Amino acid sequence: MEDKHKEVIAKIAKQHKVIIGEDDPLLMILTLYEYMLNQSESRLEQRQREFDEHHEAALTRFNQAMVERFEHWNNAANNKASNTINIGLEQNQEQINIEKKRFFTELDDRLVQQQIITTTAAEKIKKAATLNFGTVLLVISTALILCTTMLLLATEK
Repeated sequence: MEDKHKEVIAKIAKQHKVIIGEDDPLLMILTLYEYMLNQSESRLEQRQREFDEHHEAALTRFNQAMVERFEHWNNAANNKASNTINIGLEQNQEQINIEKKRFFTELDDRLVQQQIITTTAAEKIKKAATLNFGTVLLVISTALILCTTMLLLATEK
């Protein structure tokens, strides 16, 4: 502290051309001023620490609130997306069921038509086979008659 006092005494002597002693009341005011400045700096540092702590706590609360809000929004968005997808799936399932029913109805109709065609073809084939059988019997009967007639003619001669 005395070094600062010597600096102040030298500065006053140089600037104002006045020499003051080490017991001058001006130096007492300087000491008081330095003491109050140190106290103010200490209080300012304490207040800065308190402000920083308060500010940090506020930021932490804000961050937590934002995280919770984000989770809420995220969950709400996921729920809404799931609901939308489920509704879409239900609507598509209804459409799939309609299309499946239409497909199997058409398939049944085609099978019935194919069965009718097959039955008709089988009946025609049966009629053709019956005609062919009749024709074969007629040919065989004619051949037998011819053979019998030839044998009778041959035995009469």
